[in-house]
Amino acid sequence: MGQRRNRWVTPVEEVRAAERRYAEPADTGVVAHSLQHVYETDPELVAELLPPPLRPGARPEVWVSIGRIPQYDLGVGQVAVRCRYRDEEGWYGLHLPMTTEQAVIGGRERYGENKKIADIRFARDGDRLEGSVTRWGITYLRITGEVVERLDPPEREVVPHYYVKYLLAADGSGYDAPPMLVRSVHTRTPRRLERLEGELELRDSPFDPVADLVVESPGETFYTERTAAVAAKVVEHVDPDAFLPYVYQRDDVAGAG
Repeated sequence: MGQRRNRWVTPVEEVRAAERRYAEPADTGVVAHSLQHVYETDPELVAELLPPPLRPGARPEVWVSIGRIPQYDLGVGQVAVRCRYRDEEGWYGLHLPMTTEQAVIGGRERYGENKKIADIRFARDGDRLEGSVTRWGITYLRITGEVVERLDPPEREVVPHYYVKYLLAADGSGYDAPPMLVRSVHTRTPRRLERLEGELELRDSPFDPVADLVVESPGETFYTERTAAVAAKVVEHVDPDAFLPYVYQRDDVAGAG
């Protein structure tokens, strides 16, 4: 008879050791390779889709990124909207497609990130790059482009991201855990930066309505390679009634589950 095991229960010391990476964040050294496209959209739309207490930022910008982390064989994506919290400019993570269950569950449960599992393709052939995101058979995000200029990357970038962490009630009566605003500061160390003649395609999907973020100006496309440290913390409790219209931003169908 083999040795008895119970891997469903984690020793407390192992839990504390694992949680230390969040309490004492450091640059992981893991390199993300990404296409980035930033453009301006309808300012009224931005004001509508930002949950309180976030407000529109200095410009009605949308930041779309599609990429890959080779070390983890992980496809990553993001659609974020420029916002302001108090006196700080940052980005609200509206939509964050990922290719693995682990990446989705960890981000949703710990930070309140609007993550979903998706098929993400990212490829580079010389100076030609292409990235796409597909869900439910619809390729609703695509960035393509050709490198036209190699730039000197900044030494460091400090970028605040915002998410709302909450838990809807099991009996449908509101919330079991009220909404809380999470401020997640990404301190990035760029290793490579290139400017592209690029194109962003937003295709309509009833499950991921990125096409609603209409392009008012074409914006710019870049390719980046960078590592990061992430330091996150709850900074404010959110008015539960004011947040109710936003609770299904991370779901494909309202009330499913």
